[in-house]
Amino acid sequence: MFIEVVVINDAERLSKDAQHALRRTMEKYSSNIRFILCCSSVGRVISPIRSRCLLVRLSSPKDNEVSDLFIYFAIFLRFWGLFVK
Repeated sequence: MFIEVVVINDAERLSKDAQHALRRTMEKYSSNIRFILCCSSVGRVISPIRSRCLLVRLSSPKDNEVSDLFIYFAIFLRFWGLFVK
């Protein structure tokens, strides 16, 4: 059995109707799909979705952490021949 992962960025920006549809989708496919919802305002996500999620709060990365990540990805892409300077 395979588990698929769906990442939704800015989940709080979905309309209420879209959030309700997402809730139904989460219920329907909960056996084989995991959802990662990223948002900056948890209060703007409807409570039926919040109740089905594990809340993990993360701080913003520091500037040097972001630049290190870009360097890492550039090295990775170059290694696999996906990035040419």
